[in-house]
Amino acid sequence: MKKIIICEGKHDGIFFEQLLKNLNFSKDDFKIFDQENQKKKDKKSAETRELNSFIEKYNQNKILIKLEGGKHFAIKIFSTNMRYCVENISPEGLILMIDLDGEEVEKRKNSLIETLNGRMTMPMNLDFSHKMENDHLYHLKTKVSQNNSELGQFHIILFKKSLEHSCGISDGTCMLKEKISKIDEFILRENLINFFSQIIN
Repeated sequence: MKKIIICEGKHDGIFFEQLLKNLNFSKDDFKIFDQENQKKKDKKSAETRELNSFIEKYNQNKILIKLEGGKHFAIKIFSTNMRYCVENISPEGLILMIDLDGEEVEKRKNSLIETLNGRMTMPMNLDFSHKMENDHLYHLKTKVSQNNSELGQFHIILFKKSLEHSCGISDGTCMLKEKISKIDEFILRENLINFFSQIIN
């Protein structure tokens, strides 16, 4: 079953690379697409090509991880592509992971609804159910419907503060090798293999 993960940036890419390794995925099972590596004029077309290519049956990747260069851009891209993704990939195959940065969950949910409906000609209804929570993360499963017809479901993963805060890499002084080590330690210490296995597998 294919999964598309939309998240903020490079640290999220490291996080998912380490997490998927611990979940016994091979490097051939997933692809990381970093928007910040694209030229500004090519970003939109590159993203469209990447999504269309991933959804094609011949594409062997199981997971596409999209790094959007910040929370604002992650939410914007998610809102733009949500309907297309839930209708064209496996059930519950779309995942949004962002930091709350101390924001209340309810406020973030309302903001997401507002952003989504600001991009739709006909309003959508999002039915959130609280599935899991630990000291660092919330997991919400979300049913999407429009005009009383269910379109699909997606997952939202929210860091209560931030991935960087949880992993102890928020001061910006860590070298890449140390970041990888700290992120991997965090995944194992907080048993995130079990937390995410129900979402990704």
